[in-house]
Amino acid sequence: MSGSPSSPTSPANDRPQTPGEAGASDMVVNANGKRRLTEEEKRENHTRSEHKRRETIRGHFERICAIVPELDSSMSRSEAHVIVMSHTYIKELKSRRRALVEFLRSKGIEIDESKMR
Repeated sequence: MSGSPSSPTSPANDRPQTPGEAGASDMVVNANGKRRLTEEEKRENHTRSEHKRRETIRGHFERICAIVPELDSSMSRSEAHVIVMSHTYIKELKSRRRALVEFLRSKGIEIDESKMR
């Protein structure tokens, strides 16, 4: 029954399937000879990647909260608040460093600031 329209050897099946056709995901390959991902597989991969990205950001966000003294657990931890408080803390640290360098220089001690970055 090789002449039936559903047969793999029929003329209708000699053309390449498009990604929207049933079974096309098994047939369409990329330049490396690997099967292309279905839309569902792409969506799942994207969801996993996005989840991993959010977890990474959340982890670094928590590390910042642990480092900046003004960000204790009882305070609001909105992203905006954490960024503002972190910026303030960094400016304070830079000011302290500048004051220490000036103090050491006033005592005749030279500091190679290129090694302090």
